[in-house]
Amino acid sequence: MTFRRVASAIGAHAGLCAVVACIVVFCAIYIDLAFYRLHALLLGIDTGVYTQALRHFFETGSTDNFGEYRPKLSVHDSWTVFGLAPLVALFPHASTILIVGILALAVAAIPLYAFGRVVGLCDWQAAAIAIAYLVEPSAQGWAFGNFTEAHFIPLLAFSLAIALRRRSLLWVLILAELLTGIKEDQSLFLIWIALAVVALYDLRLAWTLALVGAANFFGYEAIQRAYGFEAHNPGYRLYDSRWPQHLAFLVEIAAPFAFAALYSGRRLVVALPFVAEITLNAPWPGTREPQQLAIGGWHYTIPLVTMMALGVVFVVAERRVFARAMVPAALVMALLFNPTVVHVGRHRLPADWAAYCAAERIAADRSTRAYYTTDEGFFAIAAANTNVRFVRGKPVDRIGWWSGRVAPRANSPQQGCDNVGGGTSTVFAESAFGERGTRIARSSARHRRDDARRRRHR
Repeated sequence: MTFRRVASAIGAHAGLCAVVACIVVFCAIYIDLAFYRLHALLLGIDTGVYTQALRHFFETGSTDNFGEYRPKLSVHDSWTVFGLAPLVALFPHASTILIVGILALAVAAIPLYAFGRVVGLCDWQAAAIAIAYLVEPSAQGWAFGNFTEAHFIPLLAFSLAIALRRRSLLWVLILAELLTGIKEDQSLFLIWIALAVVALYDLRLAWTLALVGAANFFGYEAIQRAYGFEAHNPGYRLYDSRWPQHLAFLVEIAAPFAFAALYSGRRLVVALPFVAEITLNAPWPGTREPQQLAIGGWHYTIPLVTMMALGVVFVVAERRVFARAMVPAALVMALLFNPTVVHVGRHRLPADWAAYCAAERIAADRSTRAYYTTDEGFFAIAAANTNVRFVRGKPVDRIGWWSGRVAPRANSPQQGCDNVGGGTSTVFAESAFGERGTRIARSSARHRRDDARRRRHR
């Protein structure tokens, strides 16, 4: 009898079970790839910045770090992320926040499924949207990339959509506040959603969202000015100099959802600020061309793709036929057109065990000795040591992870640090890091002068 009840429950929620299975597969693949990127030193500076800032915050209450040489909270209003500080203090390693970021992206499929059910979709239709979200190249690129505060946006935004649909004022307040603590642009997006969407069916919730967004945005700006900081935000302009690339990007993120977003009608207007944020950015001071933000798999695109997934739910509620095409469309995009990770013909690059193990030993060094590196991948690992500093210099020559199709295969088994020379010494010469030329040295007079100059200009 118990077996029959379990089988009946699984049959009634087969779509949800499929979503959970996809989450497990997603996490298994990308947690494994996270360690691969660590071993090959292919991570960027952001992972190290957050690892160091979180540990520093737990130990001293300051979000200072030696990747940006300023408090992390003065760069972006990402206070929600600092709830991870006790976890990083307990497990002080870059892999800790990488795993948390992957889990946050993957688990977001469950509230997306639940939102579909709340809107009125059946089990398999809601599951199709959630699975397409996990399979699409964008989510895979986010999971494979560096840890950023934006990894929590889908989970919080999908949950907030459920709270709004159910008109739960308490959960709207909690989730909206947490979302504004991801990055300051989320406060502006909340104000826009409150005015353009929520106000059409519930003025009380609309005022709540708008006030939460405004209070956080202007409060953060006031604190910034009081302490003499300026948030890390690009300027904007009213024309797009890269419209062909951006048009191709929009096609790329719409295809995994079977282009259902194009049938949103007037609701497409809601997406305009999300598109403008990553296409109308102006050049940074001292540069001629703006940085291209609208690239598949980049964390800058998370708000737009998250909003698209929510909009697709409403389209499927009106045109159920789209649900049938979503998973096949997402699979085709992932295997044949994926600009990021999982793609037919790609393989891993060899690990740089000498450099990785050296970074691990420095990360574990509890002395007050200062270390310096010009390698972002090295800094990402070693930054668990709050005395490690990233300094600008000649970039380390490494093959990019996106060129895995033409790079040498990793044909030797993983060695691990037990089989790599170097012992437990914390003093390393340049030659200790292999042919790729990672450069790190003990504190020198020149570096001490650089530190003093940075402190004076902070």
